[in-house]
Amino acid sequence: MDHPRLAITHVTLIDGTGGPPVPDATVVVAGDRIEAAGAGVAPPPGAEVVDGTGRWLIPGLIDMHVHVNLCGEEALPLWLANGVTSVRDTGGDVSRLIPWRREIAEGARVGPRLFTYGPMIDGEPPTWPGAMFGGLTVVAADPEAGAREAERLIQAGVDGFKLYANLPPETLERIIRRVDGRVPVTGHLGRTSASHAIDCGINCLEHLFLTVYNDVVRPEDRYPEGHTMMTPGFWGMLHRGWANADFDLPHARTWIDRAVAAGVVLSPTLDLVSGTLGTGEASEEPGLAYVTPSLRERWDQRPRGAGAGPESPEVIRASVTRQLEFIARFHAAGGRLVAGTDVGAVYPLVPGFSLHRELAMLAAAGLPPLEVIRCATRNAAEALRWGDRLGTVEPGKLADLVLLDADPLADIGNTRRVVAVFQGGRRYDPKDLLGTASQHNP
Repeated sequence: MDHPRLAITHVTLIDGTGGPPVPDATVVVAGDRIEAAGAGVAPPPGAEVVDGTGRWLIPGLIDMHVHVNLCGEEALPLWLANGVTSVRDTGGDVSRLIPWRREIAEGARVGPRLFTYGPMIDGEPPTWPGAMFGGLTVVAADPEAGAREAERLIQAGVDGFKLYANLPPETLERIIRRVDGRVPVTGHLGRTSASHAIDCGINCLEHLFLTVYNDVVRPEDRYPEGHTMMTPGFWGMLHRGWANADFDLPHARTWIDRAVAAGVVLSPTLDLVSGTLGTGEASEEPGLAYVTPSLRERWDQRPRGAGAGPESPEVIRASVTRQLEFIARFHAAGGRLVAGTDVGAVYPLVPGFSLHRELAMLAAAGLPPLEVIRCATRNAAEALRWGDRLGTVEPGKLADLVLLDADPLADIGNTRRVVAVFQGGRRYDPKDLLGTASQHNP
C-alpha cells in the first residue's frame, strides 16, 4: 500500500556513496521510494514534513552477518530500533525465514528486510553438534550431495549461500559451480583455504580472524590440517598467530592483491573477536537490557569467553591490533569491506546494537567515518546484489533511511543516536520498537 508523500527537510545528508555531506538537504519520499534528494529540493504540496533541522540523515544500515533464528522472532524490532533496516542471515531455517521475509516486505511484520542465505552447508562431520546451532546446518557428505543441496535451496528461494568450516575443497568448488553465479556465495572457511575459495569464484569471506588466517600469517604459525574450532587450544593458537603476523611478507601482500583483483568482499566481524572471543567481557552495551529469551538460551549453550583460551590480555590486544592493521591495508589496496556482527552466536552480541560496535571497530582500523558508513550501506547492498534498490539515498532507491541527532562524521558512535527510522517509506519510532521488544524480557 502506498504511503502519503513525505519530505524530510533541512538535514545534513550523508548519502552512502562516499561523497561529502550535503548541508540543508531535503529528501522526498513517495510511496516506498525516494523521489528526490539534495540541496534546493522543495517539499511537494501536501507532503507530510519532518523537520530535520540540526540532524543528519543516512541510508538504512545493513548487518551482513546475523542468525535470526538464534535471536528469536521477538528480536526483529531491535534491528529497526537501531537503524538497521536490512540483515543478511548467514545460517537459518528457510521454512521460517522465507515467510518472515515476505511478511516484512509486505508490511505485515515489523523487522528488517531479510536476506536469507539458508542453512550453512558444512562437510562431514559437521563442525558443531546439532544443538549448538539449532539444526541450522546441512551436511554435504560429498561434492554431488553439496550440489544437490544447493539446487534444492535455490528452488526454495534463498538469496545466497554460506559455505562452512568443515567443507572440503572439492565440495566447495562443486557447489560454487552448481550455483553458477545465480546468487552470491560467502564462506566461513576452515578445511578450504581462502585462496582456493577465491579461485573457485566465491564472492565473500566471513570472519577475518578465522577464514583468512592461514593465508596471511607467518607460515610457521599456520594451523595444521585437521585442526578445527573444536580442537583444544585452537582459539589461543589463532590469537598468537595474529599477534605475530607480518603483512609485509610477500605471501600476505600477494593475498591482498589477489582478493582485491577478484573483487572478493570481506566481512571481518571484528567486534566478535575483540569483544567476545577475545576476552569474554562485555563492554558497556545498552542493548543487554533488551536481550531476548532465545538469545539468553543460546548464550547458556556456549560459556562466555569460550574462545579466549589461556591467552594473556596482552596477546589478545596484539592480535586485535594486527587484525585492524590488516583491514587498513586491505582497504587501502581497494578491498571491499562490509559490516557484520554474527549476532546470535555468542555473548554479548545483541541484535541491532552490536552493529554500532562493529562500525566503531572499522573506524579503529583507520577507515574515515564516510567509508565506515559506506561499508554498512552501499557496499553491503552491492554485495547482496541489491545495489540498484538499496544502500544510498538517491532517487528511485527504496526509502530506507535513518535520522540521527548527532554527527556520525564527528564520531562514528553517533550512529547510535537514532531519532527515526524509515523502511520503505514507513516511519518507526525507536522508543516504540524498544518498548515492543522489552515486553519479551523476563
